[in-house]
Amino acid sequence: MRAAPTILIVDDDPEARTLLAELLEAEGATVVQAEDGEVALKGLARTAPTVVLLDIGLPGLNGIEILRRIKASRPELPVIMVTGTDDVRTAVEAMRLGAYDYVAKPFSNDQVVLPVRRALERQALVSEVERLRQEVSSGDALGKLAGLGAEMQEVLGRIEQVAASPLTILIQGETGTGKEIVARAIHQHSPRRTRPFLAVDCGALPENLIESELFGFERGAFTGADRRKEGFFQLAEGGTLLLDEVANLPLATQGKLLRVLQERQVTPLGGRGPVAFDVRLIAACNVPLEDEAQGGRFRQDLFYRLDEFRITLPPLRARRADILILARRFLDEASVEMKRQVHGFTVEAEAWLLQHGWPGNVRELRNVVRRAVVFSRDLVAP
Repeated sequence: MRAAPTILIVDDDPEARTLLAELLEAEGATVVQAEDGEVALKGLARTAPTVVLLDIGLPGLNGIEILRRIKASRPELPVIMVTGTDDVRTAVEAMRLGAYDYVAKPFSNDQVVLPVRRALERQALVSEVERLRQEVSSGDALGKLAGLGAEMQEVLGRIEQVAASPLTILIQGETGTGKEIVARAIHQHSPRRTRPFLAVDCGALPENLIESELFGFERGAFTGADRRKEGFFQLAEGGTLLLDEVANLPLATQGKLLRVLQERQVTPLGGRGPVAFDVRLIAACNVPLEDEAQGGRFRQDLFYRLDEFRITLPPLRARRADILILARRFLDEASVEMKRQVHGFTVEAEAWLLQHGWPGNVRELRNVVRRAVVFSRDLVAP
């Protein structure tokens, strides 16, 4: 068992509660006892247990009804049902309602301890995956890059150098290398961290709507403009705006973007005059933007305006030490999301992962691992 889990035991038999409590406390758990459903539900809110051991045959609110209420409020909480030998059918019904497992009386110590251990291990894995998700979505995106090899440590150093500065940043790297994660890390470690972070895929915007989306428009600016709409520069006020795949912007829009960046003002379509903004701009591109500028496909003056500070992300094939680290993270995440017990890779699988060329980079690796979890049997690799 892991450190200091709390287990709620719900049973109307005091002798059974005492037996279970002694057994689980010997395993290092903190035990909370409840003699009926009402006390159990109050204890659930007060103690936030890690696992619940729930007797089915309770007076008043029976175990099935308590299970329904627990799953309605805390669907992720493992509930192990305790049943008499003649209540196995009811236990099966409880499993359909979301119970983690069931134990039939009379039981041996192992019959109780082992499912509790498994439930605690699953909860620890759920917590770790949630922590990893939060690093990107609402927490520290640098954590997603931590623990990787020398190439990504250099990227981390670049992020730390530039995050607090006002410089415009150009992030370059092949598709799937994690450019948006780097942009989020910069934002989260900048003075703008409490303000919005917006990411715009320039390649996904229809050409006839790009300028209205970026700069906004006033009511009546064009046919169908029946209301005023703020553009991304206004929506990101005080924060950070990521223009992803910036090389896809039409040349005409590039010229207007250059003027916006130089003057720090934006004029909405149909607007009477410019409006000042305070936004930190990050541009990202999956091809060398300098080559695009030299080839006439991207304005050189805009390139130099965006290239105040450059971060280049190496492809996954150039940092093979990261492959298994990332693969294990993705495996843990997928196992919890898909409710599978797949805790490792075989030697053959690891060899294939290391030999593959990964043209889709980290995104391809994540997809491969997720597909493998779908098709695998529940197992723990040796």
